[in-house]
Amino acid sequence: MSISLSSSQNNNKAFILLSEKGLKITKNRLNILNLLLSSNLPLSHQDIKKMLPKLDKVTVYRVLDTLCKNKIVHKLETQNRFWLFAVCLCGKNEHCHPHFYCKKCKKTECLNDISLPQWNEFRKGYLIENQEIYLYGLCLNCSKGV
Repeated sequence: MSISLSSSQNNNKAFILLSEKGLKITKNRLNILNLLLSSNLPLSHQDIKKMLPKLDKVTVYRVLDTLCKNKIVHKLETQNRFWLFAVCLCGKNEHCHPHFYCKKCKKTECLNDISLPQWNEFRKGYLIENQEIYLYGLCLNCSKGV
């Protein structure tokens, strides 16, 4: 997993994101948000717990729930039927970008550079509450030599 921002940039961004939503700035929220900001891949609850072993699992669930409800983080369900979490910089808490799932290594990644169309009208009487688009195949590492 590569780091996209320096530690101090993460701290500043996490602080700003929490402040903009009027949330109390806590060490646990900052630590989890910093971890998500520095990850290029969405992380599971278990991933976060492993990387922040001093936090108990209930605290991790509560922080993730707060971040999702406040539209800082979005969650997506994987093929393995568990949730992954990633920072949602669009502020809509919707899946504003597609996700790629590698069938070989089982990793899911956000394709932030691709925007999904916004459906204002679908069919008369229909109300779209959420949209998700997954692309399936082999990631760059797994497709080598195929």
